[in-house]
Amino acid sequence: MKDKLILKDYFSYEDKESILAQMQAHSKEWGAIPFLLSLLKEGSFHQKLGKGSLYLLLDEEKLTDGKPSLASFLTFCDRDEIESNLKPWIGFVFTAPAYRGHHLAGQIIEHCMNNAVALYPESEYVYVSSDEKGLYEKYGFEFVGKMKTIWGEDSGVFRKKIEKEANEITYKTLSPADYDELWALWNQVEQTKRALNPVDDTREGITRYMKRNPTTCFAATSGGKIVGAILTGHDGRRAIIHHLCVHPDFQRMGIASALVAKAEEALKKEGITKAFGLVFKDNDKANSFWEKMGYSLRTNLNYRNKSLNADVPTGE
Repeated sequence: MKDKLILKDYFSYEDKESILAQMQAHSKEWGAIPFLLSLLKEGSFHQKLGKGSLYLLLDEEKLTDGKPSLASFLTFCDRDEIESNLKPWIGFVFTAPAYRGHHLAGQIIEHCMNNAVALYPESEYVYVSSDEKGLYEKYGFEFVGKMKTIWGEDSGVFRKKIEKEANEITYKTLSPADYDELWALWNQVEQTKRALNPVDDTREGITRYMKRNPTTCFAATSGGKIVGAILTGHDGRRAIIHHLCVHPDFQRMGIASALVAKAEEALKKEGITKAFGLVFKDNDKANSFWEKMGYSLRTNLNYRNKSLNADVPTGE
């Protein structure tokens, strides 16, 4: 059965209405589904659960109203229902009745565990809140005790150690000495390449930027080589994010999310309370990513700029 199922990220899936309709159809089978639906419909998913996403297993062979059937889903986010600073959490685990008995939730859990190193480099475990005995032990989780939920009730908490490979992704603060690797990376990612300009992104321009923002620019490395990067700077009030990119061979490993998290944490330490970024309208993948990361689209503002250097294009 697993061979005919595909794993999708809800926030980058085109037909969200079909997913919401199918979740609604299952809402009587589990009381937590209506609450999850409300988060998705109201746009408060990331506000309540933090960084992360809703992962879906879809059956492309069995259709529901002409769309792939929703076989199983779960969330993998900063938070779930437990009052705690621990993270990340797997939550809202559900498998449709017709698909039970095939360990489909385990398939999504495996995906989350494989990406946990990159998404949460400082975390040691992935957690689950549940009163089900014997279920999560099948997937390598251990029971660690009871904790209070946001509803004031006790719930069992399970955890599974994040396996960190010898050649894992590591993160570091960028410096002007990294420019050559940065330039090579930017030119291998088409959407970043199109955003480069002949003044600000030169060695001199980036050196100036990093000297002004020495603690808020980061790189992801593998085997000592830079495979992802983010530039972040601020004016003492708000921060702007530039050139977030990940090498094509290392995409879909949670590296971009981890870079954003590191930049946000660095900005908080400097007292910055708000950050924004500019995304090309036709870059659907990036717009979906930033939505997932909790960056809302401002529709009540017009963005205006003016070039102060004849060599820097004003833009379209």
